[in-house]
Amino acid sequence: MKGLKIAIISLAVLSTGLGAYQYYEASRDDRPLERNQTEIYFEEHRFSVEIADTSEARARGLMNREQLGENQGMLFVYEEEADRSFWMKNTLVPLDIIFLNSDLEVINIEKANPEPNTSDENLASYESDSPAQYVLEINQNRSEEIGLEKGSEMSLRP
Repeated sequence: MKGLKIAIISLAVLSTGLGAYQYYEASRDDRPLERNQTEIYFEEHRFSVEIADTSEARARGLMNREQLGENQGMLFVYEEEADRSFWMKNTLVPLDIIFLNSDLEVINIEKANPEPNTSDENLASYESDSPAQYVLEINQNRSEEIGLEKGSEMSLRP
């Protein structure tokens, strides 16, 4: 089942032509020069998310973004479940960090605040309560607004 979930996410990205990166001007909303996107859902709530599925993209994350749209986010995709830990290095937007297992179920949600001028060793760490294969970052408090909780399921729709 685990491999099937990765295949579904990969297929969703590739079948919509989003496997090819789209280019943007660097000054436009502080977006990175390269992105790949797809849409994910929690019941009827749709989010347009950038996919971070390489080491480089996961390390960069949402660094230096000054804003994030109400229904936008970043989905971090890993090959397998493992304990995950995130920090807010150079992240300017308060976030909900949502950890999901291989079945796309919410494990836990952490509220993460920017920590400007904080050294790496002093940055707070936000961790999954159990092994996670996916991590979704959206605007802080958005998960409460749409009723996300442990066990909520993320889905992809054609």
